[in-house]
Amino acid sequence: NYLNIVYFNDSDLCNKRLRSSLRDVEEALETFPFMVRTHRAFLVNIHLITQVTGNSAGMKISLFSCDKVLPVSRSNIGEFKKRISEKIL
Repeated sequence: NYLNIVYFNDSDLCNKRLRSSLRDVEEALETFPFMVRTHRAFLVNIHLITQVTGNSAGMKISLFSCDKVLPVSRSNIGEFKKRISEKIL
């Protein structure tokens, strides 16, 4: 169980490897409603999402200062949409 954490330190994009499970990190971050699980392999800060494409059959997100496109799994779309709508309101 290793995680690659990508984060900003001031304006620098940093990487850190952590020995933990994603579930443990998700539980530790429960009090932060802007952190949402989008896939079994990804936990994302919704404030850094720049683009959402696709529909319920295949949704993808793009993040600020990241050239990777991340998937949103069908099982997580409901919670993802709920959190995104809360962010906008």
